[in-house]
Amino acid sequence: RRLMSATIVLHLAAAWAPVPQVAPRLSRQIARTSQALMASWTPADMAVKAVALPESVEALVDASTPLEPTQKMWSALLTVYPTDDEALTAVMRNPSVVLPYLNCPMNVIGTKKVLVDFFGPEEALVIMSKNPGILACDPRVLATSKAEDIRKAADLVQFVDDIPTPLRWAIPLGVFGGGTALIASRVLECYGGVCR
Repeated sequence: RRLMSATIVLHLAAAWAPVPQVAPRLSRQIARTSQALMASWTPADMAVKAVALPESVEALVDASTPLEPTQKMWSALLTVYPTDDEALTAVMRNPSVVLPYLNCPMNVIGTKKVLVDFFGPEEALVIMSKNPGILACDPRVLATSKAEDIRKAADLVQFVDDIPTPLRWAIPLGVFGGGTALIASRVLECYGGVCR
């Protein structure tokens, strides 16, 4: 289980920042884990037609990621977004939606259907645009969610994505620094066993 978790983390890291060279033993472990996770695809997932990836999507995907399943993921995304540009924007905002070891085509297609059932086609597209990661949800589980919770999650993702990157990094560092300062001041106050 730890190996699988570590391997998934390595795949995620590779999706955002390709690692120049991975140790051969680790590469084999990653490949085995990818194959095992790919085995969870259904025949319906495998039946989706593969479509060539745009160069910008190809650049996001690590070379060790299987190409054909990734192309099937891209094809599924093209079926749920009205334009290629909107599908591309979704992948650029959340590359995990196109990675075949984290998602499958029937999740993408099924989630869109659930969203349309909940909200109608227009609002479903708004939610998918705010939170492309929702397309990696299991549609059966999503169907048990409350519509308002889905809206709130999409709004939260949009809010966080709209925060400029330097500020996104500064917030946790500031919270950590503030917490450290509070603890340090309390330790100094209680130095010698007497708290003031």
